[in-house]
Amino acid sequence: MKACPREAYLALCDAGLVKGVVARNGGIPTNTVNGQYAVEAYRLLKENPNLASDKKALWDAIPDKTAKSENGQMDVVLTLYSAGQLK
Repeated sequence: MKACPREAYLALCDAGLVKGVVARNGGIPTNTVNGQYAVEAYRLLKENPNLASDKKALWDAIPDKTAKSENGQMDVVLTLYSAGQLK
């Protein structure tokens, strides 16, 4: 129901980062701020898997945020990551 987590999930799917989901639009994620946060969080987790244990640290590591607080985007990324559903 909430837009922020939904946009995060759709961007990960569009980018082809979710296992079993074919990238759309040549792997260009949905162009939303929440989608950008999710794809950046994915990149950060790939660089530093230790961020998976600290949602706040992952959120804080995302550069150039316009949002003041996390609103479910990191929950989507971390849930998929911990379930082994991200490529």
